[in-house]
Amino acid sequence: MSALLIALAAALPSLAGDFDGDGKADQARLEPRGGAHVLVVERAAAPGKPETVTMVADASGFFIATQPPGAYPTTCAKDVGAPCAADEPRKVELKAPALAFGAEEASLAVAVWTGERFAVTWLND
Repeated sequence: MSALLIALAAALPSLAGDFDGDGKADQARLEPRGGAHVLVVERAAAPGKPETVTMVADASGFFIATQPPGAYPTTCAKDVGAPCAADEPRKVELKAPALAFGAEEASLAVAVWTGERFAVTWLND
């Protein structure tokens, strides 16, 4: 791997935490893919099989964090943009810390493990 690729990979955000609720440390990271980036989580329960959380068109200002437990209104519940669809939640309740991501000072989403995949809910857009 070239020094440039190593430097670019080191500059992309990553975060360790228990994102699937099994008590083991998982690794969330932004990876380059096909001219864009993807946010993936490599779960300790499934090493070598990263779960894609979302595509990221622009990695500048992108962050990965932990959202504390609590009840949070979703973007549509705040009357920002389109109203909530019938199957779209007006709030999300986090019983444990969750993976959070977005663009600094612009957007915030949480990704909650369902047992099969990470479900993404936007809290601020």
